[in-house]
Parts: sequence; structure tokens; C-alpha cells
Amino acid sequence: MRLESIGAALLLTTWSLAPRSAARSPTQDESVRAVLAVTNHNSLDVDIFVLAGSARIRLGTVVTSRSQEFNLPPQALGAGPVRISADPIGARAAYTSGPLTIADGDRIQLTVNPELAQSTISVEHGAAR
Repeated sequence: MRLESIGAALLLTTWSLAPRSAARSPTQDESVRAVLAVTNHNSLDVDIFVLAGSARIRLGTVVTSRSQEFNLPPQALGAGPVRISADPIGARAAYTSGPLTIADGDRIQLTVNPELAQSTISVEHGAAR
């Protein structure tokens, strides 16, 4: 009985001393500087990547007939031209955009079409905020 009490007290003490995440404040939300919105009309799910310099950064997967938004990593902002890539899972071909210059507040719209070569990408400057 005494060991259980000591164990419970030790657990409560450890829990009370554990660091807690700070509540989200408006200034933290401002760190989302650019957004990539992807609409997938392809028959396959697609993995989405940002190609910045020599880095290939995976943002996530967009399932067929769905849309999803991704926050772009800091490496994609102001680092010179970047490219966006949509890689259909199970296919050999991928869509890769031309070079894009992305700045704070931009919103990039990628539409992955059934025929990958007909996919489109556009940048709305300052639209993410």
C-alpha cells in the first residue's frame, strides 16, 4: 500500500514538472508564410514534394479526387527558384513545375490532371494571409 502511494506521488510530481507546449498565439500562426493548395484529378494518389536547391522535401499525399493544403517549409521561401513535384503512387512519370519564386504570404495552387503533362500551377502573391 505504501509503495503504491509513493509511486502515485512520484508520478504526479513528474507530470507536474514536465514541460508543456505553449498555447498557440497569433504570432505563431503568422509563421505560416506560404501555402500550397493541391487538387488531385488524377486516378492515382499523389505524393507532393518541394524541390529547393538540392533538397527534396516531402509535404504529404493527396488522395485521388481530393484537395489538400500544405504549409510550405521555410527553405522554400526566398531561397531562389523552387519547383513543386506531384509524383503519382505506382506510376513512373511525375509532374514537376517550372521554377517558382515564392515569398511570404503567397498561395500556390496546383491542379494535378488525369494527364500529368496537362497539370497546372499558379502563384497568387500575398494571398495566404
